[in-house]
This record gives sequence, C-alpha cells and structure tokens, in this order.
Amino acid sequence: MEIRLLNGTEVQEAVDTACAVYDSCVRDYMSSQEEIDQFYHYVRTEYLWQEMEAGRLVLWGAFDKGRMAAVSGMHSDGHISMLYVRPEFWHCRVGIGLVNQMRNFAVSVWRLNRVTVNVIPKVSAPFFYRVGFCLTPGADLTMSFVPLECPLLVHQGEGEPSSSVVYPRKKVSGKMILLITVVTLLIAFGVVLRITFGYLLF
Repeated sequence: MEIRLLNGTEVQEAVDTACAVYDSCVRDYMSSQEEIDQFYHYVRTEYLWQEMEAGRLVLWGAFDKGRMAAVSGMHSDGHISMLYVRPEFWHCRVGIGLVNQMRNFAVSVWRLNRVTVNVIPKVSAPFFYRVGFCLTPGADLTMSFVPLECPLLVHQGEGEPSSSVVYPRKKVSGKMILLITVVTLLIAFGVVLRITFGYLLF
C-alpha cells in the first residue's frame, strides 16, 4: 500500500473515493438532510482544488495497485477534514497510516503542536481514541459530531523539529510502581514455594 500526497490532477479521484465511501458507509448515519448537504458542499473538486492551491489544505491518498483505496485531508490549522477508507481496506491499517502521515506533516511542515477532528458519524470515534486522540476539553457532546484532538510534542534538535511525531508520555505514580513491585515479588515468592514444596513431596 502506497500512501502519498496528492496533486491537483488527483483531486477528482479523491472526491470520487470520498463520495463512494460516504454514500455506502456514512450517509445512513446522518440525522438530517442538512448534514448530508454540508458534506457534498465541502467535497467538491473545485473547492478542494482551490483550498490546495491557496495552501490551506493538503490531501493524501492510499493506493493499492494503482487504485485509490482511501483519502484524507487536513487544513493548515491542523484540522482533519477528511478520512475515508473503502470498506475492503478497513482491516489493512490504511486509516492509521493516513492519520500518522497527517500528524507527521503537522509537526514537520506546519510546526503545529496538535491536530483536531470532528468525528461524523459518532460511531467512528473509537478509531480515533485508539490512535491517540482524546475529547476536546469543554466539548459539547450534544452536537452531531464528536470533537477530538491529539496533542503533539515536537522534538527539537538545534532549533528544528523532527519529522516524526512524539506523543506525550504518561507519568506513572510512585504508588503504582510500588504496587507492581510488591505483586511481582509475591508471585515470584509463590512460585519458589510451590517448586520447593513440590520437590519435598515428590
């Protein structure tokens, strides 16, 4: 599977891919015609091409044997506006690959410290949770989408960020370390006792 940036001549294929996935997998989850109209108003060849030309939007495509299997898009403020994967490629980690490409681009090119996404339909939110996104602080959960964000840390070497994303490390408390140590020692002690008594009995 090849994942790469798209150029202006490939925008129509990106639109076709997004619309095919939307029509077969997403549209039935929409609660109103207004939401459906918003999708088609945004995913138009002319509009996406203009946004790319202005430097406000970047599109990626994933290709399998020359066919576009998935498409994603991110605006220059780090907002992911598109992520559509054809159903036959759902278990090929294509979505994860596209998300990683977008996060790396956000860090290395746009020097951003986070990316965001408004997940529609809401049933797709678990995918983003699994790849490092969390609920945007103060999010209004009554909306028709789930607002998520993914903080990014930039590794700095001689004043320049690296080309890879570094996720914030989670601190482990001293109590947790002590608990893990005690449990490990108890298990080891139990194994030693079992071996010792087993040897004596037999």
